[in-house]
Amino acid sequence: MNKTILQHTRIFTLILIGLSGFVFSAQGQTLQLSLSQYAGKQVLISSMHGVKKDTLGLVTLDEKGKGSLYFGVKQTRTGIAVLTIPGKEHLYYEFVLAPTEAPTLQCDGEYVHNGNTTLLHSPENRSLDRWFTARQGFIQKQMVLKELTRLYTEGRFREGAVKEQAVVDKALAQLNDTLGSSPLFAARYMQYRVAQETVLSKIWESKDERARAREYFLNTIDFETLYYTGQWFPLINTCLEIWKKDEAYYGQFGNDVATVLKKIRQHPQIYIALAESAITITERMGWEHDKEVLVAFLKEDNPLASPSGILGRALSTNLVSIGSRAPVLVLPAPEKGDSLHANRPATLDPATLSAGYSLLVFHQASCDFCEKALAQLTKRYKDFVAKGVRVLSFSADDAPGLFSLSAASFPWSDKYCDLQGLAGVNFKNYGVNATPTLFLLDAQGKVLERVATVNEVLTYLGLPLEPKNP
Repeated sequence: MNKTILQHTRIFTLILIGLSGFVFSAQGQTLQLSLSQYAGKQVLISSMHGVKKDTLGLVTLDEKGKGSLYFGVKQTRTGIAVLTIPGKEHLYYEFVLAPTEAPTLQCDGEYVHNGNTTLLHSPENRSLDRWFTARQGFIQKQMVLKELTRLYTEGRFREGAVKEQAVVDKALAQLNDTLGSSPLFAARYMQYRVAQETVLSKIWESKDERARAREYFLNTIDFETLYYTGQWFPLINTCLEIWKKDEAYYGQFGNDVATVLKKIRQHPQIYIALAESAITITERMGWEHDKEVLVAFLKEDNPLASPSGILGRALSTNLVSIGSRAPVLVLPAPEKGDSLHANRPATLDPATLSAGYSLLVFHQASCDFCEKALAQLTKRYKDFVAKGVRVLSFSADDAPGLFSLSAASFPWSDKYCDLQGLAGVNFKNYGVNATPTLFLLDAQGKVLERVATVNEVLTYLGLPLEPKNP
């Protein structure tokens, strides 16, 4: 009997321990809010994931401005959260939200900011505030001492300033060491902020600094952590200087991103976020070659069963990749009364054009970039002909008069328009959803380049570029 009671007692004790653990866990994943100026108002708490904000909850504060949010189900990893109040667009407060903490956010002011807001019971936020304040103080001292050593070129005052500068530099180095050794998320967040001020801010200073920044992108950034910092866009956007046109690494953005994607394919959410950001960047910057490289990599790597959104669109529209054979071109029927083109074939195979190269130009009216590309192509047309290039242009215009007016000045004879706009069959078959888009093909109809500018074609063919305007 005593043995049975003992066994039941042990089981009951285990249950209590389990329940207490659950209660502790739930408490450790609850955010308490105390905003006295917003009694009865709603507060929106969101978490940062890449460039997106995901809602954690909408809290209605009581008559004292207090409320709470259990975030354990949605916020399973430590990251940056954002507090906003609907209708108060100017109010935007970022803080660290960790599932291992039960913080209380207090503010008695109308404007919620670092100067008047306290986060209790949060080692993450306390450490972040301490590190940020210390670093800011050191940087300010550095600036003052640098100016003093510039003004005083000799004497005891300068010697003292130089010594003090060494002390501040040492303190900054120690702070950086602390960040590197700390297990806190706040330390990683600070490191990314520091990198933007140091490594990435010096990209344009020299080739060595650009190489250093590229190495940082390829091998130092932990994209899995960066995803939760709210620094995803600013850090990646700052890195774009690495691949600036006319610099050493121009045209290598696609390959560099692919290198990083290989390392994070075990994290599908972050993989998708980086791939989407990279595709968007190539489209915004007009880096068609890099987009081609990325699309080809994503098709081959294929970690996603059915990509959607930006990736789905990119993979479905970029049907013609570098190295593939260009699709057969469908030619519109000649206009009524056009005896000159009465015998025009219905299709044209790029592999049978009897030219050293073929340049397919997809364009449309009312497109400034198209007009510039066509004007440059017209100006350099003789150079292209001398290089063995046959030019064929396809317009996305949907008004016959507009097409005829613009095409009249083109010196090449292969100029077509099916009046279907971007929905035209050739635009679809070649995956063209933006103009201008140019395809350079070899004699066998294989795609050599897909670009957005004439200069890129000139460069590939080894033809001189036009001098830049002074």
